[in-house]
Amino acid sequence: MKKIQLKTKISLSIISIILISLFFSIISIFFVYKINESLNEIKNRTLDEVLAAGDLENTLILQKGLVTYFLTSKNEIWIESIKKYNQNFINFIHKVRKIVHDKKSLNYINKIEEEYIEYNFLRNRVITLYKNNKIKEGKILHKKIRTKFKNLIHYCQQYKQYTLSKLNLYFDKINQKSLHTKISIIISLIFSISISFILAYFIFYKVLVPLRKLVWNTEIYPTQHSFEDEIKIISDRMNTLAKKFDLTRAKLEESKEHLEETKRLALIGKLAAGIAHSIRTPLTTLKMRLFVLKKSLDLNIQQQDDIKAILESIRNIESILNNFLEFSKRPRPNFNIEDIKEVISNLLNNFSYKFDLYKIKVYCSFSENLPLVKIDKNQIIESLSNILTNMCESLEEKKGKIKINVESGFIEPLDKVIKIEITDNGPGIPGHILNKIFEPFFTTKEQGTGLGLSISKKIIEDHNGWLTVKSTLGLGTTFTIILPIN
Repeated sequence: MKKIQLKTKISLSIISIILISLFFSIISIFFVYKINESLNEIKNRTLDEVLAAGDLENTLILQKGLVTYFLTSKNEIWIESIKKYNQNFINFIHKVRKIVHDKKSLNYINKIEEEYIEYNFLRNRVITLYKNNKIKEGKILHKKIRTKFKNLIHYCQQYKQYTLSKLNLYFDKINQKSLHTKISIIISLIFSISISFILAYFIFYKVLVPLRKLVWNTEIYPTQHSFEDEIKIISDRMNTLAKKFDLTRAKLEESKEHLEETKRLALIGKLAAGIAHSIRTPLTTLKMRLFVLKKSLDLNIQQQDDIKAILESIRNIESILNNFLEFSKRPRPNFNIEDIKEVISNLLNNFSYKFDLYKIKVYCSFSENLPLVKIDKNQIIESLSNILTNMCESLEEKKGKIKINVESGFIEPLDKVIKIEITDNGPGIPGHILNKIFEPFFTTKEQGTGLGLSISKKIIEDHNGWLTVKSTLGLGTTFTIILPIN
């Protein structure tokens, strides 16, 4: 029998859990719907009827004593109030008749309506007698309709009690449905939990145990290692391995791309070193002879300027040769524990004359509690100096700003790092040039050697760090240095 793949096992387990959750949700939604349906039934029928019965009783009670008030005051306003409340009561009778659904409620309404018609007829006779000053005869009839009014109140109260009993009956039904719902949900929950335990057992013994054995059988951890959270450890290790794999692959691809260029640069470096050593001696002799000629001959101003220009050119050639030699024979870093804040602060102090010369404002910020870092201080200063020099020269035509931000952080796979961001507001670097600025001998300056930034990048890479650049035309350029703490 063909074994089920791990991918299929996990997929089936997840699908089963989803189906169980969906089933449980549907059952819960169904019972909630039934309860809502019952509540709507109460609202649409019984509750409206209870409220209408209460309004009917209140409207009748408001008519109490109005005939007596008319008798004592002879004010027609009481007659108007009687007509108003009479019309309201009749309207409520019609309203209740529309919403009742059972025979007993209709009997109550019919009885109340019948009694009220008779009561209203007698009340109108009493009012007529009082208007005609037949006080004695009116009082006798008035006493009779008081009994009628009490009977009406009693009938309204009986009807209201009946509607309340119906409401309680509906609530009892709701409680029964709620109990059935709770029982059904509990049963569904027990069923879901049971299935979940079965699936958990399956996942643990068919998925997690094989994964744990896989970890034990690899050399990721020593055999005596005690796992506290296997899933987290596996996840962390797999993520780390994936990131390291991606980084290694990227570096491998980059190495392949630069392999031929490295060979060419190595050859150029050796050639440059040989040429530099061969040229320096005759250049020194030439410079000394020119110096002697300048002192021994009586030269006019034009001839003096010519010799001065020749000497300046010889000094530029010597500077270029020294850069070639420095690039071809880079010393290995001499690592020491340093305070990066102190290193950068001292560098900025030494650079202050150049910032003043180019009229550049520098803003520097350090995050709190920066850790000490293992670096070659002199090489890092040289790398930062090359970057700052390039920025100053790019800001020569405008009063610029340079912002330096230093903070610590965590970057895979280097762990704890120091991040240095150097940003200017210069003209920016065009896209077709941006990818070439770290290449040796690439320069856009008339007198540049094209080695400054390539030396900076090599220094940072010798520290197992990264040097990257991003630039936007018209807005400025940002160099980012990432240095591992250890």
